Amino acid sequence: MQQVLHIRWRKVGTTGWPNAEIDLPAAPANTYVLGSVIPLESFVTYEVQIANKCNGETVFNDYSNPKVFTTERICQIPPPGLTITQLLPTSAEITWDPFPGATYVLRYRKVGIPSWTEVPTVVNNIVLTGLVEMTKYEMQVVNICSGTPGNYTPPYYFTTPTVIYCKMASGSATGEHISKVTVIPNGKLPMENASGASTYTDYTGVPKTFIELIQGSTDNEIIIEKKWTGNTYNEGVAVWIDFNRNGDFDINEKIFTSSPNTTSPVSGKFSVPTDAFVSTTDYKYVVMRVAMERDGIPVSCTNFKNGEVEDYTVRISKKSVANPIDQTDITIYPNPVSSVLFVKNISKKAKYKIYNAAGQVIGSGILLNNQINVSRLINGVYVIDIEDNDKTVQKKFIKE
Repeated sequence: MQQVLHIRWRKVGTTGWPNAEIDLPAAPANTYVLGSVIPLESFVTYEVQIANKCNGETVFNDYSNPKVFTTERICQIPPPGLTITQLLPTSAEITWDPFPGATYVLRYRKVGIPSWTEVPTVVNNIVLTGLVEMTKYEMQVVNICSGTPGNYTPPYYFTTPTVIYCKMASGSATGEHISKVTVIPNGKLPMENASGASTYTDYTGVPKTFIELIQGSTDNEIIIEKKWTGNTYNEGVAVWIDFNRNGDFDINEKIFTSSPNTTSPVSGKFSVPTDAFVSTTDYKYVVMRVAMERDGIPVSCTNFKNGEVEDYTVRISKKSVANPIDQTDITIYPNPVSSVLFVKNISKKAKYKIYNAAGQVIGSGILLNNQINVSRLINGVYVIDIEDNDKTVQKKFIKE
C-alpha cells in the first residue's frame, strides 16, 4: 500500500511547530536530510515526528511519538556549563565543559569596569585569585581551536562573599569560664579584656578589644586567665589566629595550646607570619579565637560540653621600613597605568612586591629593565614595595 509521509520538527521547548511541514520522499527512498533546507544549530536539542496518509485517505493519521536528538558541538559555539564550584572572599574556582583539542581563554572584570583581565588555559578549569571580597564580577570563556577563538559565553555574574567563620561554643559556662585575655604585641599596645561567664562571646565589634600585630613580628605574648565557680576543674586552652584570612583556623594557625590543668594564668609566645594578611580597611581584619574546655584541648570548629569560646578582631600592619630611602628618589610612571609600569632611579638588583586592596601579595620579582608588566591585574588601586640596596620605598598606583 502506498502512503504519503510528512515530517515536522522543532527545538525542544518551542511552543507550536514554527517550521513548515516537509513532504518526505516516496518509497523506496525513505530518507531525508533534516537541515538541508533550513540549517540546524550546533549543540541544540530537537524533536521530530512523522505522520502518514495512505492512498484513499483524506487526512493524515496522528503523528508518531517524538524522536529527540542533539546536534554535534562545534568549536565556535560558546562552551556550555560555565559555573563556579567554590567561591571564597578572594578567590573563585571555575569550570566549564571541555571541547576536544581546544584551549581556552577566560576573561573577567569587576562589573562596570571597561577592560577585561584575560587568563589563557589549556584545561577547562581555573582558580581566580586576588579578587576583592564583597565585589560583583562578570566572566566569560571561549574555545580556541587551531589558534582561532570561537564565541564567548554570555556573561556569568557572581559576587564574592565576606569571610564567615565556623560556629564554636560550649554547652555550659556555669562551672568555669575565661575571665581575662591579655595580648602583649611586640611593637604595639597591649590589649586586656576581662569578662564574665558565657558559652560564646563575639568581641570582634568591640573597639577596646581590638588587637594590633605587626607582620613578621616575634615574641608576641598571650595570657589567659581562668575562673571557676565552686569546684576547680582541669581546663585545656587553644588559641588560633586566621593569619591568611581564608575563614579557617588551620593547624599552623594555632598560636597557643595548654593541656588540661588548674593553672591560672597560662601564657605563651607566638610569631606572626611574614606573609600574614595585612588589614588595609576597617572591615578587613582577621579573627583570633580563644577556647577553654574542661578535661580536654579544644578542637577548631568543634563544640564541647563545658568551658567558653571568645572571638577577637586582629589588625595586622606591615613592619615599618628600616633605613627608608627618600620617597622622591624613586618614581613610578605612568600612573594610572594600563600595561607596563616603569620605575626610575633604581639599581639592577631592585626587587618589588605588589599588594592588592585586600593586602595580599599578588606579584613579586626582580625589576628587569626598570619595568613591570601589570596588564593582567584587575583595574583598581595597588601598593608596590620596591626594595633596593637594603632600603625599601612604598608607592601607590592605579591600574586602569
